[in-house]
Amino acid sequence: MPELPSWLRKPYAEFAAALEAGRLPGSVIFACPEGLGARDLVAACARLYLCHSPRFPEPCAVCRACELNAAGTHPDFLRVRATASAEGASALTHSPFDADDEELGSGARYVRIDDLRELCHWLSESAALGHGKAAIIENAQLMQQGAANAVLKTFEEPPSGSLIIMWAQSFDTLLPTILSRALKISVAAPSKQEGLQWLSSRDPRLTPQGAELALTLCRGEPLSALAMAHDGNTLAAVGAALGAFAAALSGRGGYDEACEAFAPLPSALTARALSEFVLEVLKYKAGGGQQDLPLLKIIPAKAACALPADHLFKAWRELTAIAAAPPLLPSRAPVALLRAWLYALKGASGTAR
Repeated sequence: MPELPSWLRKPYAEFAAALEAGRLPGSVIFACPEGLGARDLVAACARLYLCHSPRFPEPCAVCRACELNAAGTHPDFLRVRATASAEGASALTHSPFDADDEELGSGARYVRIDDLRELCHWLSESAALGHGKAAIIENAQLMQQGAANAVLKTFEEPPSGSLIIMWAQSFDTLLPTILSRALKISVAAPSKQEGLQWLSSRDPRLTPQGAELALTLCRGEPLSALAMAHDGNTLAAVGAALGAFAAALSGRGGYDEACEAFAPLPSALTARALSEFVLEVLKYKAGGGQQDLPLLKIIPAKAACALPADHLFKAWRELTAIAAAPPLLPSRAPVALLRAWLYALKGASGTAR
């Protein structure tokens, strides 16, 4: 079981304290993006719950339950994984971590209703080790109405001695009826410095500039930033695209070249990069220091600030919508918006002069 990073220790301690005090309800929901380590956090909580002789706040690591959990074969642990397809083989597993997790979750859009029904049936059966059962539902925000209704009764009144743990991007993505009976624990992103220190400890080869850019593009989520940083091609492509954008703004490059530099990137990543740029410009216009704004170390801040704030707020809303639903929008939507920005910036700069 991986050691929890520093920003996950507080929510884990909150769970452990509730369990030790005997005030843990039958269901728990964590508001925690996957890029903050949601999977690691909920797996650690389930391991503690199933341990026969916990040494709070940690499991004993030597009892039969801990051994089976570490081996991924605990019969009283079940995990529901999200999938990219509404149909297909079962996405249930007794292992906290599987080699195919990344492949299965790539482009995940569904928590299948059949898997949730099977989970409810499994919870109704007696525990094999006689100590209780623990189930995890990942990416609970992907449960559609029918899937949420399928698990609602069991979630509100789990069988005695069982625990259901959900994690979702945020509480806002879940039905009020799901939220009402659960212990709710929110996970905050680490500070920028904490995130950068963690990235450096995981991969000392990362340059400070690369680590800062990856962390910014991943909205402060260190695990996502580490994955992006390890994919050197993606990070290099984003850096090149931002460099082309900077050249266009400063008059050293063409607008078409700047737009085409973003074209190879996934729509959601382009939208994320540009929305972070917008936020940094707004912070700069509000008096923020450029040294604390990583993208404005690449892109000339003064040229970008020629756009009025209302234009930037409108662009940010459009980019947020693109990032939230990339399959539903044209793949070049962010690039088209970028082109409009560049011409608007040119006009604004001309007016200013």
